[in-house]
Amino acid sequence: MASSSSSSSDHPSNPSMASEKVGPIAPAAAPDVEEEVEQAILDDALTKASSSDLDERPRVPLSGTSRSSSSSSTPGQKGLTLEQEQASKLSALDVLVVGAMAGAFSKTITAPLDRVRIMFQVNSTRAFSFKGAAETAAQIIRESGPQGLWKGNTATLWRVVPFSGIQFFVWDIAHSHLKAHPSFEGRGPIASLLAGASAGVTAT
Repeated sequence: MASSSSSSSDHPSNPSMASEKVGPIAPAAAPDVEEEVEQAILDDALTKASSSDLDERPRVPLSGTSRSSSSSSTPGQKGLTLEQEQASKLSALDVLVVGAMAGAFSKTITAPLDRVRIMFQVNSTRAFSFKGAAETAAQIIRESGPQGLWKGNTATLWRVVPFSGIQFFVWDIAHSHLKAHPSFEGRGPIASLLAGASAGVTAT
């Protein structure tokens, strides 16, 4: 009997009493997770806001970069920058060769006209006219073929090629020096005229 009573006292039948002995149940961890999610969302929003503020700030260039960009973008007299104008400028040898080639090409193209002119000069009895010039050119072609219009052109090139090359060469040098002189500032045509005169005198 004593054992039965003790067993009954060790295991109470009242559920309320059993809950009191067990103690309070620990709260769920869901609120902590929600707080962590909210904190992560807030941090992300702050990060995006700070990055957008940095992007919207005006970018101030460095002093050296601004000076170099302003100096390189200074237009020349022909709308080119100083670097582009210097890069596009031919060397002295290039100017000499280009001038010689230009003289040879132009003289070869106009050689038939020069040939007809000489025919009229050596025959003083014939008056010049466009019809007479065409008849003279046709006569040369009948007698010597089309190459007859260029007869004597090779000998003429021996004079024209060096003359034209020197003329271009001297004009380029004289024009550059005159244009850089303070007294010719704003007087480009006068500088070109004097440079051309110097080139013609030197080449002759």
